[in-house]
Amino acid sequence: MIKRCKRTFRDVVCESSRGSTFVEILVAITILGLIVAAVPPALILSTRSVFAQEERTVSEMLVKSQMEFLRSCEYMEDDPDYEWAEMDGPDASWDVVISARMIDPLVQDGDGEYGDSLVDLGIHEVTVAIHHVDREVLTTRCFKVRR
Repeated sequence: MIKRCKRTFRDVVCESSRGSTFVEILVAITILGLIVAAVPPALILSTRSVFAQEERTVSEMLVKSQMEFLRSCEYMEDDPDYEWAEMDGPDASWDVVISARMIDPLVQDGDGEYGDSLVDLGIHEVTVAIHHVDREVLTTRCFKVRR
């Protein structure tokens, strides 16, 4: 029984193998080419998504630090359209733009007329826009209240 297995194995591997045919080689090269052709687009897509995620993370950190800065600033009562100084980004390709505007303190009543209730008196709408390589990445709005 063992001699028979050895003989069959030897026949299959050693003696009956005369080489590969041209068609077999073409099929192998085609399969290898398809596998190799699928790798670069996957790497490019992976690299782009990592770059976009890092860009978003840096933008969020810039917005958070800017919001902390705005909390420490004085309330600008005299100038409702006050522009705060732009904060520097991690390098020259990043821009942080801050602007504020006073919300209209008059509230419209049910008849479409403006009354004199001053519900929103003393509220600024602050907008922080983060730009990277001349493209807007993130814009955030918050409100600053006079206390």
